[in-house]
Amino acid sequence: MANQANQDSPEDRIFGGQTDYPLSEEGIEEARALKATWSDLGVHFDRIVSSPLTRATQFCDILGRPYEIDSRFTERGLGKCIL
Repeated sequence: MANQANQDSPEDRIFGGQTDYPLSEEGIEEARALKATWSDLGVHFDRIVSSPLTRATQFCDILGRPYEIDSRFTERGLGKCIL
């Protein structure tokens, strides 16, 4: 299992939860690096499943492999939590 990388949020130190933030530029670079690592290692997936949130589908799009969306993979709503 891989979790999407860093996301753009309106404040630093915020847990996104179910809020639909896109990946940050850093998150995009992290996803690209992971794709390259998996490619170098010859990693193969029989199935990729994503939550419907934008940052998760962006992550899958960067991987460039087919995936399905399943809302059961959506992060849990924990209410507002700012550290």
